[in-house]
Amino acid sequence: MEMKLKNIPLWPVIEQSVDAVSHFASSHGVTIDAQPCAQAVYGDHDRLIQVVVNLLSNAVKFSPQGASVFVSFDEHDSFVTVNVKDAGRGVPDQYKALIFERFKQVKSEDATEKKGTGLGLPICKMIVESHGGTIGVESK
Repeated sequence: MEMKLKNIPLWPVIEQSVDAVSHFASSHGVTIDAQPCAQAVYGDHDRLIQVVVNLLSNAVKFSPQGASVFVSFDEHDSFVTVNVKDAGRGVPDQYKALIFERFKQVKSEDATEKKGTGLGLPICKMIVESHGGTIGVESK
């Protein structure tokens, strides 16, 4: 996968991602709230949008109608953490690592009911790791 890495402001990546998912979210009765940020990152603008769009789409897909999806940020010494929080059913501990593998889903019926291929999160993982980052899930 070719990466065009350069210093980019993170907020336009988030704004464009939210815009790309807003109609999908609206059709599911879900809102997306994003905390503005002033951080810049060294990354590929288009690939980072691909990651955030996928994470937002998953969050919307698994959230109940009337829920909100939240995007927030934590700044550390040399990196930024982008957090996507939803009100979905969660991910059981035994699936937390598996959902980042190709064609793996928490429930097999998710492929048909939620219209997923099981490729989105593995692609996100590949992109994030190509940027020198990590991706994971926290769930209750």
